[in-house]
Amino acid sequence: MTDSHANKDGIDVPKPGNWPGAFESFKLVKPHIKPQIWNFVSVIGLSIAVLLLLDIVFSIVFKNTFMNTALKDLASLLIGSFMEAVIITMFFASLRGDEFTLQTAINYGLQRLLKMIGLIFIMYVIMLVSFILLVIPLFFVAPRVLLAPYYLILNDCTVGEALAASWHSTKGQYKNVYGIIGIQVLVALAFITIVGIPFAIYWGIINSGSFALLTLYLSQSKDKTDLQKA
Repeated sequence: MTDSHANKDGIDVPKPGNWPGAFESFKLVKPHIKPQIWNFVSVIGLSIAVLLLLDIVFSIVFKNTFMNTALKDLASLLIGSFMEAVIITMFFASLRGDEFTLQTAINYGLQRLLKMIGLIFIMYVIMLVSFILLVIPLFFVAPRVLLAPYYLILNDCTVGEALAASWHSTKGQYKNVYGIIGIQVLVALAFITIVGIPFAIYWGIINSGSFALLTLYLSQSKDKTDLQKA
């Protein structure tokens, strides 16, 4: 059994140096994420629906113009940031055993939306530059900044602080980060078939919760998130 310590009344966060691995972390987060699965699905479904609606409207109004493309990209950034903020909020609340409603999580996420938009944009630029420099640097940079959105919500910090926290905490953690990504890739393969889509969404949401657990593991009781303040 993994050596761990309890994080409030929620999940047992593995002690430093005792990360259980991607598959075991999936098992650890599952009983905490599963009861809230429909809240996660609701946020994802709502975000996708709004994005599709805006896509149709922009295509009709602006047709194949630069404005059409620009507005779609802006909408993707805004809706994607909203979804990221709310979902990560629910991940931490679920893992910590905090009671919350979907509306509470949405309110908390919205309060941090502007910071999330800035963070996602900067991360996109970092990834793009890393890719342009050659594909190889991307594989080293990506896992170092991947947890920044989680730190932003967990510590309610600035964009710069979130990036710094992710960069410093993931030093030497490539295997742990890529392990979770690996499972996410395997889950995504289920999208190949229509029958597999519901299962891919279900397992994908739960597996993404492992990133929240990894953030708690690397933070070790430094989180300042308090849903009750939302």
